[in-house]
This record gives sequence, structure tokens and C-alpha cells, in this order.
Amino acid sequence: MKKLYTLALLACTSVAVSSQNLVPNPGFETQDTCPSVSEIWKAPPWVSATLGTPDLYNSTCSSQNFPGRTGIGSSGVYAMNTFSNNREYMIAPLTSPLAGGTTYYVSFWVKRANYRYAVDQFGAYFSTSNINQTTTGVLNYTPQVHNLTGNFLSSSTSWMQISGSFVAAGGESYIVIGNFSNDANTDTLVANSSSSSKVAYYMVDDISVNASGVGIDENLVAGGIIVYPTPASDRINVQADGAGSVTLLDATGRLVQNMQVENPQPGKFVLNVAECSEGVYFLNIYSDNGVTTKKVVITR
Repeated sequence: MKKLYTLALLACTSVAVSSQNLVPNPGFETQDTCPSVSEIWKAPPWVSATLGTPDLYNSTCSSQNFPGRTGIGSSGVYAMNTFSNNREYMIAPLTSPLAGGTTYYVSFWVKRANYRYAVDQFGAYFSTSNINQTTTGVLNYTPQVHNLTGNFLSSSTSWMQISGSFVAAGGESYIVIGNFSNDANTDTLVANSSSSSKVAYYMVDDISVNASGVGIDENLVAGGIIVYPTPASDRINVQADGAGSVTLLDATGRLVQNMQVENPQPGKFVLNVAECSEGVYFLNIYSDNGVTTKKVVITR
């Protein structure tokens, strides 16, 4: 029996928290000069990881002035092109290497440029060394954080968050963003039938990588419940077999959100917390296994 979504959003209260973002120039706000086409390097330390030519945007400039999600800056890469297996990737060194055994929470935002295709393959790969390959093809790496297969990144009007967590092996010092799947393993959706350009291109903004004392093992409980990311920004992802509803309480125990859930992908749903202030909250998950309470942090 399907259930309908119902969502009640009350005013949120905040408890101040902070968490260090390990991504330098995460919103591409620092730029040397106004960019021209294919000049990601004008937002140091971001550069191309291959012979591909990622773009940089600045909303205050006379050209390359598409608006970002926040601030004046954003970037953009081809996730699929008219040439077979043609890709673009951008790379930047982290402010410090990742510590082995530590869980890191990753979030970034994308918006589709209005070409013909949307794709479902897009992610972030963390490397122990710099990547500077003399190719325009697919990088042969498996991203530690990636968009869910089958979840097409189709919106050209709203920014879409890609987020997740992983346990670092240790020494990862660079973040690379793009589509790491070849054409055969990248599903496409015709998102703009009026466009003849067989291209999938995405703008990228607001990238964050944060460590937290809450590891992935602490988010796994009886029944297979996973809650991520924490800290969260605008969305909290919950994977919970048999979940029927969730409630979100602030630090004083006051109800913030209540949502009956029906997920297009069974056992996975998203709680929108974009209107909530930064702070510590408690998420109650009602599933076939009873009630599970998890602490979550919202920060921006």
C-alpha cells in the first residue's frame, strides 16, 4: 500500500556549531580576473585534471556570468559530450590530507545546463596524489561519493545536492569532480527534446568535505538504518528498510518536521531541512524495527 508524502515545517531554532571545510575556494568566489570560456584555473587552486577544459563563471562579469547557487562564483563540466567518452574533470588539493579510519561527509551542488541530456552518473573522487592526465577521456577511478544510479540530475532551474559519506583510507589529498563512468555505463534522459546537442553539462557550486565524530558505523543500526550526511546542509538522507515516518526535533525536544514517507526507491528518502537554522537536532525514524533516534547536525 502506497503512502502519500505529507510535510509540516515549523519554525526552527538554532544551536551554533562549526565544522571545518577541507575544500579550498569551495564556491569559486576567489577569482584572479573575470573568466573567459574554459578558464577554471582563474579560481585557484582549482584546475583541470585532464586535457578537458572546465568552465568558470562569475555573475558580476560581462561574460561567463551565469549565477551560482550562492555568491558570485560557480564552475561547470561536461558529464557527456558529442564525442565518445569525452569528459571534463576539475581538481583541487584539500587543505589537509584525510585521516585514515575517519568518516568524511561530502556535499556539492549541481545544475544542468539546458542541453539535450541529463545523466545519473556524477561524483567526487579523493586521490592521494595529483591527477594531470593527457586525455579527454573517462578517468578510470571509482568515486567515493556519487549520485545514486537511476536518479537523473535533470533540473535546469534548481540546484541539486549530491552528498554522501565514506571512511578515508588515509592520505587522500585531492578532490576530483565529474562523471567517472563511460558512455555505456551512463544512463541518459532526454531533458530538453528541443535541443539537438547530445550533451550533458552541469554547473557545480558549494563543495564541502567535513570530518565528524559521528562515523558511518554509528549510523548503522539494527534494520540497516543509515543517516547522512552529518553535518548536513539542506537535505538529510535516510536509508531505512520499512520506514514509515520520521520526526525531527530541535535540541530542546520541540518538533520541527514530521513526514510520512513513500520513496520512489524503497527504503531511501530525503528530509528537506533547507529552512532550518544551523544547530543540533534529533531524528526519530519509525520503521518495522521500532523507533531509532539519531543526532544530526545542520551547518552551512
